[in-house]
Amino acid sequence: MHVIMVKKRLENGEACKKCVQTEEMLRKKGLWDKIDDVIWAEEGDQASEGMILAQKHGVANAPFFLVKSDGKTEVFVSGLKLAKALNGSSKPVASSNLAAFESELLELETKRPIDILSKALELLGEECVIAFSGSHDVALIEMAKRSGHPFKTLVLDTGRLHPETYE
Repeated sequence: MHVIMVKKRLENGEACKKCVQTEEMLRKKGLWDKIDDVIWAEEGDQASEGMILAQKHGVANAPFFLVKSDGKTEVFVSGLKLAKALNGSSKPVASSNLAAFESELLELETKRPIDILSKALELLGEECVIAFSGSHDVALIEMAKRSGHPFKTLVLDTGRLHPETYE
């Protein structure tokens, strides 16, 4: 297996924030040594190797990964999904996926709450717990239910819950 990470270098010479965060996450998980090559997509230079790879594989955002194995190339646009593949894990692990979710927050900050919640549930799976303490939290639980992803709820008894809640 040969793993290539394509990172974006901004016009000011710095790596994009998401690329830096994804690299940090891979290092924390002990997976950085499985990255064989880093190729740069230079902002403003469509002829850079990374930009050419992005166009060839139909990828719009960095970072992304190309995993070559058995003559096939698989594209990963999520560092978390790459980490799961490198670990051979199909079940999310909350402690490691939390870092991945945090690294994707920049991308999510302009999204709707339901999109952010759905991404959290996708990444964290059944390890995601939604705390409930009153009427405002009902909307969050309803959004989680509509996402179709598994999750758990935790009721915080504030002493002010309606009798129906206890039932």
